[in-house]
Amino acid sequence: MITLTRSHVKRIRAVFSRGLGSAARNPRTTVQFTLAAGELRLAVCSPDFALTYTMPYDLPPQSFAIPLDALRQCEGTKNEPLQFEPQESAVLVRWTDGGIPQQARFETVEDLELPPRPENMVSNPPALRGALEAASETAADSTARYTLTCLRLRGDGQIAATDGRQLLIQRGFTFPWEGEVLVPASRVYGCKDVRCGEPLNIGRTDEWVTITSGPWTIQLKIEKEGRFPNVDDMIPAPHSAQATIQLGDADRPFLTDAVKRLPSLDPINDPITVDLNGEVIVRARGVDGAPPTELVLRNSQLVGEPMRLSSNRQYLARAAQLSFQQIGFRSPEVPACCQDERRTYLWALLEKSGIVPPEEDSIRIESTATAGERQVAAPKPVKQVAAPKDEPVTEKTQEATEDPLQGLPITLNVGLSRKVGLPNYGSVGASCHVQVELPPSGGETVEDFRQRVRWAFAACRSAVDEELSQQRTDVFTPTNNGSPRRSASPGQVRAIRTIAAQNSVNLAAELRTRFGVEDPEALSLQDASDFIDWLKAAEPEPALR
Repeated sequence: MITLTRSHVKRIRAVFSRGLGSAARNPRTTVQFTLAAGELRLAVCSPDFALTYTMPYDLPPQSFAIPLDALRQCEGTKNEPLQFEPQESAVLVRWTDGGIPQQARFETVEDLELPPRPENMVSNPPALRGALEAASETAADSTARYTLTCLRLRGDGQIAATDGRQLLIQRGFTFPWEGEVLVPASRVYGCKDVRCGEPLNIGRTDEWVTITSGPWTIQLKIEKEGRFPNVDDMIPAPHSAQATIQLGDADRPFLTDAVKRLPSLDPINDPITVDLNGEVIVRARGVDGAPPTELVLRNSQLVGEPMRLSSNRQYLARAAQLSFQQIGFRSPEVPACCQDERRTYLWALLEKSGIVPPEEDSIRIESTATAGERQVAAPKPVKQVAAPKDEPVTEKTQEATEDPLQGLPITLNVGLSRKVGLPNYGSVGASCHVQVELPPSGGETVEDFRQRVRWAFAACRSAVDEELSQQRTDVFTPTNNGSPRRSASPGQVRAIRTIAAQNSVNLAAELRTRFGVEDPEALSLQDASDFIDWLKAAEPEPALR
């Protein structure tokens, strides 16, 4: 009899589900229990991926396999005993739930045939796990031409991944082979338990690459038929950037968080304008003619020539999230590039037609010296220093008022815009803009001024939410054939938001990528159900002890 705890089994099963992805929902997916040499090994396997958890356990040798879903049925959050008792052609599982005895019987299935382990393994620092996680986040979810769902591991210690729009190359590791191998990307590297801080050993056989760290063994099937693009030719020469953002430490978390909240008229490309023209500004166009919203990075600076360009905001945020200190631009037409001693990150820019020029009534949100704080300033006249050669300056150079509270009247312009998707690729939007004449500051403090701005934003937000609610009262949306199509239920919407928050899933990005919508309310009933299944399969887990 094998005895574990329900919480321990829950954590192990969650890691298995993360590694297997959609295969974890297949009722035929099994988990193998093996007792041998003073160890208990639990393992799962798919055609291109295998994962094994090993722990000390002193019992006579034996093995059996049951459906992976059996673990889900009897796991729990408490350290209550969970007993697995092998019987003839079945396994009897006993546990206690809230003091009430429970038991279930699961038919055994054929034992898994796990890949062999290599004889030669070399050690790498724990940083290899983070590199594999970052590379897997860069790889494509699906592809038709190149093998973009794979990572390229090269014998000189380089890891490369791309989805055709972004490219991440990382160097400085040790792999015991010559040439290169392609292996599937995996979300398992992001699991808390796999992030155990221990060194990683890596090796390969003719068919599989094996990685071990702590109690975990990850095995990846080598892709021999696919073709990886020649990404090395895409890396620009050092110091070739015409304009470089020196990104301040305090601005990285500010940019990562704030850029996702800027208004967007295109949920597919998520465009923003990077304006390097005396200040480092990230700008996005509002909805229905509303003035743009600007993020002013006060702790960052431009080195080189002024430039204005359009980019997908997700890639700019990722460059900040990867802690790059410099972001280089050669021109508005070629990929942006971040480089340090061990990494290179590139992404394709968008068409110049999407560039949003500065406007005098732009809403400005400024970073401060302390990460996570924001200063919302009254709209200021734009100080135009220079412009790209192909974009002549039309605004007059004006000096911005240094302090809006020095005894002068203030005109405060505040606006808020939102656009949400609907089924069948429709959308609705609403915007609200308020102009408030504030009296001379007198004895008013900066905090008093900020409180006025917060009140104005709260009023705009309430009006926008009310208008969107009125525009989206229909529960049914016609489909292409004229029959009604049920929208996601309120319960499904709550479940999606809750599970996504618990699993640290970028909900907006996943909805845009998978369904082309901004909010879970825009999903159909079936799409919402499928998305909940995917979120559950990707659920995180607390650290194993």
